[in-house]
Amino acid sequence: MSGTALTGELRRPIGRNRSTLIFANSRRKVEKVARLLNELGPGKMVYSHHGSLSRELRNVVEDRFKKGELSALVATNSLELGIDIGDLDEVLMVQTPPSVASTLQRLGRAGHGVGQTSRGRLFPLHARDLLDATVVSRCVLEGDIEPMQPVGGALDVLAQVLVSMTVSETWDLDELYDAVRASVPYRDLPRSQYDLVLEMLAGRYSAARVRDLRPLVSIDKVERTVRARPGADKVLYLSGGTIPDRGYFHLRAADSMARIGELDEEFVWERSVGDTFTLGVQTWRVQRITHNDVLVKPARAASAMAPFWRAEDHDHGNFLSDRVARFLEDADGRLEEPALRDELIQQHKLHFTAADVLLELLKAQKAASGGTLPHRHHLLMERISDPHGGRDGVSQVVLHTFWGGRVNRPLSIALQSAWTERHGEQLEVMHDNDCLMLRVPDGVEADDLLGMVDPDGIEVLLRRHLERTGFFGARFREAAGRALLLPRHSFRQRMPLWLSRQRAKKLMEAVQKYEDFPILLEVWRSCLQNAFELPRLKQMLDEARSGGITVRTVTTSSPTPFSANVVWKQTNDLMYQDDTPEKGGASGLKPELLRELVFSAQLRPRISPALAERFRRKVQRTYPGYAPRDATDLLDWVVERVVIPADEWRELLGAVERDHGVPAEELFAELAGKVLRLRASDAELVCAAESVPRVLAAFG
Repeated sequence: MSGTALTGELRRPIGRNRSTLIFANSRRKVEKVARLLNELGPGKMVYSHHGSLSRELRNVVEDRFKKGELSALVATNSLELGIDIGDLDEVLMVQTPPSVASTLQRLGRAGHGVGQTSRGRLFPLHARDLLDATVVSRCVLEGDIEPMQPVGGALDVLAQVLVSMTVSETWDLDELYDAVRASVPYRDLPRSQYDLVLEMLAGRYSAARVRDLRPLVSIDKVERTVRARPGADKVLYLSGGTIPDRGYFHLRAADSMARIGELDEEFVWERSVGDTFTLGVQTWRVQRITHNDVLVKPARAASAMAPFWRAEDHDHGNFLSDRVARFLEDADGRLEEPALRDELIQQHKLHFTAADVLLELLKAQKAASGGTLPHRHHLLMERISDPHGGRDGVSQVVLHTFWGGRVNRPLSIALQSAWTERHGEQLEVMHDNDCLMLRVPDGVEADDLLGMVDPDGIEVLLRRHLERTGFFGARFREAAGRALLLPRHSFRQRMPLWLSRQRAKKLMEAVQKYEDFPILLEVWRSCLQNAFELPRLKQMLDEARSGGITVRTVTTSSPTPFSANVVWKQTNDLMYQDDTPEKGGASGLKPELLRELVFSAQLRPRISPALAERFRRKVQRTYPGYAPRDATDLLDWVVERVVIPADEWRELLGAVERDHGVPAEELFAELAGKVLRLRASDAELVCAAESVPRVLAAFG
């Protein structure tokens, strides 16, 4: 549907109603719809509402809408629930929502009172979206909603909880565990996982020499207590929360520096001074771009682009995809029957024009795929002749599964793992909610591909390959952020997303050697329990093997209508690829030539002895201003060092007295029984009592 046609359709119900709420699935669509609606009428009759507008602007818009000063509001799911915006006459949804539950939640904003009826309309944006809208509308009318599975035992959030509880008071280890398990999400939390998270926060993995693994809490293993370290409250304040930080630029008014909203860094990179764009139904002209802010002034440009905000892919569950697949199975043999059109209009509540468009789509797909639609019990393998002259002997193949992204994604990863194991090379796979696209050698059939994935061995295949994917890396970055392992340094300075990604990659590389790092465990839990539907995948593969799902191959000269989305996704991905070679490995250049270029003596840095000595004293915390602040901080330092030579220990005590005025005798009294002196050969050492077994084991 074109922008003009869409806004024309939207304006009719807006004109009839006193108040109308319009939902769109992305912030960019919200901005675009609001702009197009306002261009057709005098003044600003519609405002936008989404998370990238400042809270102050959102509050003003909500208040004006509630008072009846605005005829319509265009929003993302920021207005699905929890905000009072008054009585609504009707809800309009531009593009089908991602789930039946979300559709019902949005519809429920209209007619919210007891005994009232909720009224809403779906406005699909293209023919394939119309198929989803048809199925969703029937599910809504029948109350067929996805089952909900609450998240339980999230270890990244647990890290935040433990830090926040120990900031204000010292806890007994057992009492803290009991207090955590009193909450429903952690009622079944194993003690072993609780201990792992606490030990991570206490610096157990700091030997990896990654600054982000520095300890945030201190555990006294003699008295069995835990408390937050100094500075942990600041880390919690700056980096707490569960929404991932994507490094957005702040959009500010150039004259007052008032905050207007947020912009994606990729959008900002493509802008220059003088460019115009719309946000919050106002056109802005860029005046200046800093490392944190984009400074703008209002502009009178006749037309300007809407910003974009990149986000991670969100896969649909099998529930909705299964309903779509069953609808296709029912419609497959009835496309020429007038009764099907009547059913679409009467039972699915389609406009007669929409019913005709949907039937034309299904007929076109059926004709292009050789006379049968892919559906719940029919998997279609489409082999596309490459019009651009791809690699010889390689075919582009689409598997039309209609299993949902949460099933197709683990299948694509398992296929990559199995292919690499069997053939020793990577398999190009891309998926969406309806299908998978692969590039495979000529002659490979669907049965061959699906046969590579044993339903009982999926976990093994995922274990081999999942951690190498960008999907796992993104989940690790978000989990590490929630666990306070990628802390921000200041509210005034944004953390660019590219820098967060690099920090997360280094952190993940450093902790992969550990067998029990809790955040890696949490990422696996979130993938296997929340992001993937493995039981459903196993069921589909079993049915394909037993014949419950028939598999057929067809060759086409161009992609069929149902392949359009994944083909576009592949093209978009290829357009933004960098120049990384497809096959890694070093070249055959002679080492001597490189040595002549790089390893010249004159390029080596010169370090003075005084600088080296200053660095030594700083890392040993004996330099002025670096000494532990009290006995507890000193004990934490001894635990981290494991052993400290006696000469350095005496220097350290003197540094504490010099910096903080705490006499050595007072420190000895506070640390009695917790710090011990040992003699190994001719060396006198100091270590913490809890570290004695480790030290004795090291010296045999």
